[in-house]
Amino acid sequence: QLIERGYVYIAQPPLYKIKRKKQERYIDNDRHLSRVLIEMGLEDVRLLNRDGTPAIEPDKMADVLKILEEIEYVTELLARKNVDFDDYIKRYDAENNRLPLYRVRVIPPGGDIENQEIHLAFSDEEMRLIREGAEQRMGPLDPSQFKWDELHQAPGLVKQFTQLKARGFGIETLLRSEEPILDATVDGKKIPLHALGDLLNLVREVGRRGLSIQRYKGLGEMNPEQLWETTLEPSKRKLLQVQLDDAVRADEIFTILMGDEVEPRRAFIEENALNVRNLDV
Repeated sequence: QLIERGYVYIAQPPLYKIKRKKQERYIDNDRHLSRVLIEMGLEDVRLLNRDGTPAIEPDKMADVLKILEEIEYVTELLARKNVDFDDYIKRYDAENNRLPLYRVRVIPPGGDIENQEIHLAFSDEEMRLIREGAEQRMGPLDPSQFKWDELHQAPGLVKQFTQLKARGFGIETLLRSEEPILDATVDGKKIPLHALGDLLNLVREVGRRGLSIQRYKGLGEMNPEQLWETTLEPSKRKLLQVQLDDAVRADEIFTILMGDEVEPRRAFIEENALNVRNLDV
């Protein structure tokens, strides 16, 4: 009843402590850490075209890095669905400004996963045509032979492409090239970049210089003063409200994870392993 009425909250401890010289700062999560590293490294990096002219004004580079961060996050989400980012964006339909909405798998008779077909479809109609074509070659397909994942990230990614284009960078700059496409300078040293995303990694690398980063694996790694300052002090703490949207499903999951049966727990872990962002063992 306490949860159902919204009375239960969990204090959120930081994931990292960073230190440079005598200054310390607590960081909530990986995305927060990325933003801080960009903030620290941004001033020391300049982006140039191959002919040495500025590719973007320094005061506008923060916007580009923010977009690249969002694209990096989407890349991770797509990878969980076994979608290669380069292959995916090569299917970008510039005329209609869209990306495929579905990843479709066609599995041959007998469950031959190694020889399954992978398709990217823009619409339900295109999925239907893919199925019809497969059934003409393989015969009728049962549900276990025709599977798809919806790629919810497509509209947001298209928006990010549009934002990059407005800043002078086409979608092709996101694809890794054998030859450098841009240069960056750090402390007067020129560094070739083979994709625009390399800029993001470089700025974060520069931001790490002289920085000590401690990752907390548990509250036991904090002393009482740190725990109070970061997690418990009322004016600073961050609280997450515990919500129970599906009590039956929550009870099922609790029973699986905390029960005596090993096989259901193993199956749950295997099915959800790719959804884990951080795992400390």
